[in-house]
Amino acid sequence: MPTRRRPVKINIPKRIEKWKSENQAFKVTEKIEKTTSNLFGLLELLIPNAMIFEACKKALSISQAILDKQEMVTLHGVEQFEKVISLKPEVCDLAAKILLAKALSGAEKNTFDSASPLNLGSALSDLLNTSFLTVGKIGMCFGFDVTNVEEHSKMLSIFIIGLSLGPIEKKNALAEYSKMISEVPLTGMSEQVEVFDKKIEQSVSMVGRSISKRRALAAVPAIQEFVGSSSAVWILKDVGEAAINLYAERFLQRQNKTVSEKVVVEIPLAA
Repeated sequence: MPTRRRPVKINIPKRIEKWKSENQAFKVTEKIEKTTSNLFGLLELLIPNAMIFEACKKALSISQAILDKQEMVTLHGVEQFEKVISLKPEVCDLAAKILLAKALSGAEKNTFDSASPLNLGSALSDLLNTSFLTVGKIGMCFGFDVTNVEEHSKMLSIFIIGLSLGPIEKKNALAEYSKMISEVPLTGMSEQVEVFDKKIEQSVSMVGRSISKRRALAAVPAIQEFVGSSSAVWILKDVGEAAINLYAERFLQRQNKTVSEKVVVEIPLAA
């Protein structure tokens, strides 16, 4: 017999606000961090800032070479990429969730957790490549041309917000992102590249610290129940959810809606 399905209502703006105020990762890891802080310090030494800086730049470059607006044209069934903005928000939101689910399935094969110091750089690059590509595809699901150089720093900001483990860290990252969104974009490509490089330099310590903590914590059996099978899955899940919520918010704003306006999504789920 066919499975009966019932609609489940989701309020996108309410979900965005809830996501902004919550920090599930911090709730899960707070107690364990207090007893393992020395371990985190040692692990951070394995991922030097220079490695993170180069991995982030490489990840952006690779994602830009792979990202294809035509993929979104086919996915949404529109005539051209610019028509995505005219779609209903629930259509873009659901497409982004499906895309993230596929990325998470692939992330289970990432070797970052088990990588030796010799192979750590390569494993880190693979993880960041997947993260930036996923952020970019989610952005395009909502009609944002992330191949445009002015979107690059925003992609990095979303990645940093997703990595945040503490509530203060997340709040500060969100505030910086909001300021970036409200500013008039720079026109010169060289200026945009300079802004991106400067943002990486300012963020490498936080990125290294968060990735190191997640790598250590993901090995704790009690944590795995909440974060998934590996730190790669955990990182990609948090970064992907940040991308979905922040691009959805910009999408609603661009359609002259406010995040306080009720937009209901009906997703068919098995009863």
